[in-house]
Amino acid sequence: MAESRSNVEERVLQAAKQVFFARGFHNSSLRAIAKKAGTSESGVLRFYQGKLHLLQTVFAACWAEINENLERAMAVAVEQDPDPRHVLVELMRAVLNDYHAAEPRMHFMLTTFGYQDAVGHIIDDEPGTDADSEARQQYHRYLTRIYSLCDTVVAQYPVFAKAGISGAGLAQMFIAMCNGVQGGWYAAKLEPGIDRPQLTEEEAVRGMRLFLYQSVNHG
Repeated sequence: MAESRSNVEERVLQAAKQVFFARGFHNSSLRAIAKKAGTSESGVLRFYQGKLHLLQTVFAACWAEINENLERAMAVAVEQDPDPRHVLVELMRAVLNDYHAAEPRMHFMLTTFGYQDAVGHIIDDEPGTDADSEARQQYHRYLTRIYSLCDTVVAQYPVFAKAGISGAGLAQMFIAMCNGVQGGWYAAKLEPGIDRPQLTEEEAVRGMRLFLYQSVNHG
């Protein structure tokens, strides 16, 4: 019985993830992806226009996975305590925990091409694809979740606005802290000979909690 188109397409996508994560984009070939998927290069090209199209699809899938993980974490956090500060703290915990839970994926996203490509804005002569648009949409979904929650924090606790901190400003601080912590962890992997203490996930989360709650208590 012939394998369905959707099964083959999904197998190729999973193979592309494995090969890209292990070798990086530039060191990967369609041949290697096809071999991992158990098909031919022409079989890969039945579904994807080329390696760049595969990259865009992989990025879209990565951001979709991150969003699903964060949605689950936020739902649990709201059940624990609906205070938006608590939810924001737990969102940071989920973002940082996701790094450790999927290091190959996160290392790939941090290093491939650069940040602009990782969020679906690929600079290339080739025209954009549906996968490119999907990557952007998934990334914007990630940002919207953070900005919306930070807007809620600032609206509910006027002390932030009084201190000149807007919802957008709080969101950018949150993102910068998450990116900085993850970037530090990744840099440590590249510098194994340098012995220095690393910021832990729990320390970062406690720092965010301290900032959010102490700001209100001392506003």
